Order: sequence, then structure tokens, then C-alpha cells
Amino acid sequence: NRSILTAYNAADRVSGLVSASVQITPNLVGFARAIGSRSEDVFEAHPVPDNFVLPDGRRFSGRFLQGGPRITERSNDFLNLEVGAEGTWGTLDYKFELSRGKAEVSNQDRNYFERTSFDLATKGDPTRGILPTIDVTVLTNNQATVDALKVSPRRTGEATLDLFDAQLAGEALRLPGGPIRYAVGMNLWKEELIDRPDPLQIAGSIVGSIAQTAVARDRDAQALYAELQLPILKNLEGQLAVRYDKYDAASRSSPKFALKWDVA
Repeated sequence: NRSILTAYNAADRVSGLVSASVQITPNLVGFARAIGSRSEDVFEAHPVPDNFVLPDGRRFSGRFLQGGPRITERSNDFLNLEVGAEGTWGTLDYKFELSRGKAEVSNQDRNYFERTSFDLATKGDPTRGILPTIDVTVLTNNQATVDALKVSPRRTGEATLDLFDAQLAGEALRLPGGPIRYAVGMNLWKEELIDRPDPLQIAGSIVGSIAQTAVARDRDAQALYAELQLPILKNLEGQLAVRYDKYDAASRSSPKFALKWDVA
């Protein structure tokens, strides 16, 4: 197995972050951030498996070793841009931001075979008097003949997230342990997902692989949330929160109640 299987894939990764802020007014700060990364991976797996037919008609399951290891070269690019501002207005703290993140992935496969031509080369077609041109039980087939049958399917995809976030926080009445703090906020976002398999992958006609389905979908979502921090006593704090999420086809409210006790 050592010669045809990679236990640990090769990988190259690079990433970076740029962040900046500006004091617009004494109580208002603007900020911007950019995060980017790129990764490249190479995977190797055993040669393509299949069900073969021997010259005497017997069938067996095995791998076509002369086809070489199945290789996948994958690249992944990610970029997230974010701008926003935060500050105070009287006794209130506020923050809002807008961001867009996008990831793009590419899978380039090698040493795979197209089903129809591979079957014709390895099994022939007795109904048309066509004999096999490749013997799958040996490693001495003409390499040019083998390589001519290979296909290199390419699958690409991308995911995008656009997000707006706003939050307002402040203090209200006082309890024995201190002032009540509250926060309210909202999230608005849109998700997009695109998956583009190779036409041969969609048709399910690649030996050693499975059929893939193309995808192109998006959805919008909204969320509202509120939180209360209740200093009941100096060493006892209550927490109340609720979040409401709404998607295209479903919605859900998620409440929370908690107590924090400082025993020291």
C-alpha cells in the first residue's frame, strides 16, 4: 500500500489579517477588517475499483493498478471583509457592522476513467464482436493506451455570506448587587451556496466515483435577541435571554435562564 496511498496529504496554507480603526468623534470609532486565506492540498487514494470479467467469464472485484493512484488537487480561497462602527450615546453603548465572506473551492481529480470507454476497453462487447484491449490482471498493458482512457473531472463550488449586525446595550434599574444591564440586537444575513460538479460526475459515469448533484441555492434569515444581566446580590447574578431566528421555511425562539453564584 505504501507505493499507492498517501497517509498524510501534502498541504500549503497561507493566511493574513488586516485591521484598521479611526476615531471619528470622541464617542465614535469606525473600523474595518479583512481576513484572507488560501490552502492547497493533494490527496492520493488507491486506484479505481471495479467489477471485472476474466476471459473465461468469471467475475471479480478489484482495482486497476496500472491506472495509478487516484489524485485530487484541491484549492480553497477565502476572503472576509468587514466594516462598522461602535461608540456611546449618553449611557448607551452601540455597535453595528456589515460584512461579506466568500469561500471558493476547486477539486481537480486525476487518474479516473469514463465508464463506457473503460468497460469497452476492459470487457469488450461480445454482441458486436469487440475484444478487450486491456488486461486488468497485469501491469504490462501499453501505457499510452491506458492513459488515453483517463479523464480528469473538475468540481468547483462557492459559498457566500452577507451579514448585517446591530447591537445596543445599557444600564437600567439597580438591584442590591448593582445596576441591571441589558442588550438588544438584530442580525440580517443571506447565504448562497453553489456546487458545480463535472458533467461526467453529474452523469455518474466515472469509474471509482459516485454521482454528484449540482446545487445553486440561497436563503435569507433574520434574528432578534435580548439579554438581561441581573445582579440580584453581590455574589448572585441572574441571566435572562431570548433569541428569535426566522428562515425562509422555519422559525424558532430560543430562551435562556441562568444563575451565577460566586462562592468566594
